[in-house]
Amino acid sequence: MSTVKALACGKGMGTLERPLYSPGLLLEDDDLTSGVTYTRRLTQLLFSSLFGCGVICGLKIEAENICDGRKLKVKVSKGLGLDCAGNPIEVSSPVVLTYDPDCDRFPKSIWVVACYTERECGPRELSACDGSDRANTRYRAGYEIKLFGSQPASACSCEPPRENTSSSASDCRCPPGAHATGGAAPSSDKAKAADKEPRDCYADHRDGICSCDCGSSCIVIGRIDLTFKGDEVTIDEAKPSYDPVRRIRPVLVGMPESKLAAHNATPPPGGG
Repeated sequence: MSTVKALACGKGMGTLERPLYSPGLLLEDDDLTSGVTYTRRLTQLLFSSLFGCGVICGLKIEAENICDGRKLKVKVSKGLGLDCAGNPIEVSSPVVLTYDPDCDRFPKSIWVVACYTERECGPRELSACDGSDRANTRYRAGYEIKLFGSQPASACSCEPPRENTSSSASDCRCPPGAHATGGAAPSSDKAKAADKEPRDCYADHRDGICSCDCGSSCIVIGRIDLTFKGDEVTIDEAKPSYDPVRRIRPVLVGMPESKLAAHNATPPPGGG
């Protein structure tokens, strides 16, 4: 029986670490916590790698100008998303925000962002004799809904970076040139025209490229485009747009039909 030998070998260690218990071993708090940490880190790794970041469902936006167009009322429905680290952003109930620019002008667009948060809770007394020490025993996941007057720097979205904004490997936005038609980044003289083309935010998913890790816990859930009356201070219309939103469910479906047809029409290497 012949054995095939490797021509070369490279070894290393991953980031996952699970606990190893033995009979008679005295367990400390770190040992018990490590079991939870392993499961959570494994889930984050799989979610971020399989699905990436973005909106799973819900998180719909309603925008209304109030106070004779001097203020903007924004309502976000409940829903679910994933941040870049694979944390679930669960908005468990509708959120209503009111933006008052006071004496400033409204921006032309309002970016609506959902962020993952967590806090400690469940305080309990420690086993000290005097009972004076207390410690929290739980982490509870939460969320924040934020409004921005310009595109957030690193929040997960399908919107490409604006002009004069550099793109990096840690950027969770589609890079310039990631158009639905594929191809290299547009030249400078065609940048504005190319910027209007739809972005293919699922190219990395189909090409087997690992998802980004931008370090941001926020995702773009929509943009509100504003039009103004003659004074350019009073809102005439507030229209939500989901163009910059990266949605996760299309990732589960697979290739869009147009791309799948083009892929199937391409002959394999060597013909046949």
